[in-house]
Amino acid sequence: MMRPLRAAAAEDESVSRWAQAGTASLALCFEVLLAGAVYVPVWAAEPDAGGGDWGLFGFFLLAMVPVVWGVCRILAGVGVVPLVRLVGSLVRRRRGRYGGWWFPAFAAVAGLATGLSCLMAGAAPASAGWAALAVAGALTGAGVPVWWTLRDERPVPLPDARERVWLSGGLGFTAVVAAGVLLFTVGPLHVYRPPVLTPARLVGVWADGHGGGVRLESDGFMEAVRLHDRATHDGGRVVLGPGCTVSGTWSFDADVGERQQEVRTEGGKSCGTEQWSVLGTDHDPQLYVFVDGSDLYTLTKQR
Repeated sequence: MMRPLRAAAAEDESVSRWAQAGTASLALCFEVLLAGAVYVPVWAAEPDAGGGDWGLFGFFLLAMVPVVWGVCRILAGVGVVPLVRLVGSLVRRRRGRYGGWWFPAFAAVAGLATGLSCLMAGAAPASAGWAALAVAGALTGAGVPVWWTLRDERPVPLPDARERVWLSGGLGFTAVVAAGVLLFTVGPLHVYRPPVLTPARLVGVWADGHGGGVRLESDGFMEAVRLHDRATHDGGRVVLGPGCTVSGTWSFDADVGERQQEVRTEGGKSCGTEQWSVLGTDHDPQLYVFVDGSDLYTLTKQR
């Protein structure tokens, strides 16, 4: 018994949407991979507070693979494909044919609108710019393969579109990884390592640049003056204060890895800054602690 033509068309349309969502989600996954391939070298080269556990970082990346794939699949199915089809139907209604570069243009406008919305909401210009680029890039990268299959001018079959995504995404990812390896092996980049300190190098005054700091003496005595142990947010600015003053003792364990170096202070009261980690460079070492769980507070060795 043959299926009714309308039911068969509806089923084909459903299969087509599902296949398009798969192609778009594949493109989104490649975009995430490319973003990660760019971010990891930058993260590895820059002074990093609390980072450096590459084993844990690798395990985290592996654990995130199914999550990223699921999120990309959902975004492609409920966001990218409907948007591409909506733009196509509007263009066909107005111009009779869906061709040209209408969807990439729509993605650029969507990115611009996102950036302007972020600025109006009080975000910093740099953050608004990155948000605009992220939206425009994600829509373009994931939507163009679907647009290839829907346009009236030289449409691309779905299998061919998927092959193009695999080819372009794979080549792009390989090129970015190769560039990162070259930059770290023969180029100017190096994996960041905090300075290796000793008790002798720690002795002295460490200041925050705002009137507060810690004085560490060779006999183990410590004096903290006007440490900013509280941080509040006011219109996007971090406002430090009030200061905390206390005296007591300090200790340092030198028999640990460079990323685990820690200066411990003990006083008559808690300033919320009893465990300092090491940051900075050999020339300008720093001690840091996270205030209120997220705000980085640093002290720099005074000469």
